[in-house]
Amino acid sequence: MSWKVKSFTKGLRLFQLVADIAKAEGTWHYSFSHYNSEFSNGHHPDLHLVGWNNVTIEIWTHAVGELTENDFILAAKINVLDLQHLLRKKVNL
Repeated sequence: MSWKVKSFTKGLRLFQLVADIAKAEGTWHYSFSHYNSEFSNGHHPDLHLVGWNNVTIEIWTHAVGELTENDFILAAKINVLDLQHLLRKKVNL
């Protein structure tokens, strides 16, 4: 999934929306001992912000090294987000 966002901060906002979905799905936990955030069971979206406005989200289950049903569920939830206020132009899905 890839998009061009209006600004760098809009890209970060898109990441936050995706993180909120993942957290709500119960795939997110905090690892305070490492001072960072991690997803449980190796399942999380890979979030890429290249340059100031190119956003790419890759979804696959790292623990098994392939796509699972949970990946398709997460992708479907991302697809229904209203992102128009963040986007310059949708590139591809």
